[in-house]
Amino acid sequence: MELTNAERGALLLAGDGALVLRARVGPRQGDGPDDVVSRSIADTVWIDGEPVVTLDAKGDRRFAEFRSVHELGVTAVAGVPMRFRGRVVGVLLVESRRRKVAWAASDVSLMMAFAEQAAIAVEHQRLVEELEARTGELEAARRTLESLLESRDHELQATRTSLVRAQDALSRRFAPAGVIAGTESMRRLFALVERVRDADVPVVIEGESGTGKELVARAIHHSGARGRGPFVVVHCGAIPESLLESELFGHVRGAFTGADRDRKGLIASANGGTLLLDEVGEMSPRMQVELLRVLQERRVRPVGAEQDEPVDARVIAASQRPLSELTREGRIREDLFYRLSVVTLRVPPLRERMEDIPALAAHFLATFAEAQGTPRKRLSREAMTRLLGADWPGNVRQLRHVLESASVLADGPVIEADALALPRATPLVSPAVTATVTAGPAVGGAFTAVRKASERQRIVDALEQVNWNKVRAAVVLGMPRRTLYRRLKEYGLLDE
Repeated sequence: MELTNAERGALLLAGDGALVLRARVGPRQGDGPDDVVSRSIADTVWIDGEPVVTLDAKGDRRFAEFRSVHELGVTAVAGVPMRFRGRVVGVLLVESRRRKVAWAASDVSLMMAFAEQAAIAVEHQRLVEELEARTGELEAARRTLESLLESRDHELQATRTSLVRAQDALSRRFAPAGVIAGTESMRRLFALVERVRDADVPVVIEGESGTGKELVARAIHHSGARGRGPFVVVHCGAIPESLLESELFGHVRGAFTGADRDRKGLIASANGGTLLLDEVGEMSPRMQVELLRVLQERRVRPVGAEQDEPVDARVIAASQRPLSELTREGRIREDLFYRLSVVTLRVPPLRERMEDIPALAAHFLATFAEAQGTPRKRLSREAMTRLLGADWPGNVRQLRHVLESASVLADGPVIEADALALPRATPLVSPAVTATVTAGPAVGGAFTAVRKASERQRIVDALEQVNWNKVRAAVVLGMPRRTLYRRLKEYGLLDE
């Protein structure tokens, strides 16, 4: 103002579609915000982006009709745009009402230079304020995120604790059935058992010989609603075809030679409980038809009888080979397959759950000691190394027999490696990392390494056997193709 000899000055900055008065100098006239400065002239500068100078506003045709010129008594006005990077960010305005001024071009140039510096300062302040606001927002977001992460961490910890408790409860629930569910595959299996135990539907249990299919069936039975009823096992492959019908359905007196009295069949004996059909694929086609009728009608007719008898038994079928394969081969009727396979459970072989070997060994040794009335024996480190390095084609059944034999033949309280009836093999883990087993200590990384090394070698052997045909290898291994591909990727075998 001193440089231009003006009476009043104002700084207006661009806001949301309008100029906002941010600073003023000089006497104020009127009460409303529009009476402070000549907004009409300021808007003209802002919109056109060009400086405006008049020494006689009332006589200037450009501004003669502006209300502010007349009401404020403005005589001389000079307004220049405040530019920042080609954008008008505000207007610098000076006015004079009574004082005569004589602005030259140099005065306007000086105002333009001053406005440019003011624009830089204003924009800098705006950026500082925006940065502070963003910083505040980021800090608030950081605090919110920290709070959320802390909350999620508590939830995750609670979920982990709940999962551990559930797994412990699961292990305790099925411990009476002699089942060790320490590995993830076994925990998944018995989580499914937990879900189907009270669902009164047929169940198929698949798994290699010796994996414990009957134990799983007993766990389903004893933990479910039929647990107080009978559990009847039918070894379909062990009963001659000529006797199987009579064994299953029973007979009445005089039904055939030697039938001197009525005899209840195994299906009727399972009334109110569970009937386990072991190796159901060994049944003849005719017997499969009869079994299908029993499953559909829930009635059984003894050999030689004229009337059906109602039967209420849950049916569980067990098979070493997948029933789907037996159905494709024509050994299982398709309608019987669909009737039985409401729920299918797969029991993993021992080679897929090597971490369970210490716990299984401790369980078996405790069982033998109790049965024999002798102190419990334990395994030496070398003996445990041999157990962990074995292939176990006979699975858990073979492990039990090996340990039972060793517990009888061992002279002292410790079972040494020489007492184990196992073929000699290169150990997959050093004895130094194998702890003496008593009551089933926690399994560490060494046992995981043993399992992975053993499984990798088994997969390589199967691939070499079928000339690296992955589809056929999955069949040989009894492993789903997706699982095989995951293992191939995990063990770095996809490119070999």
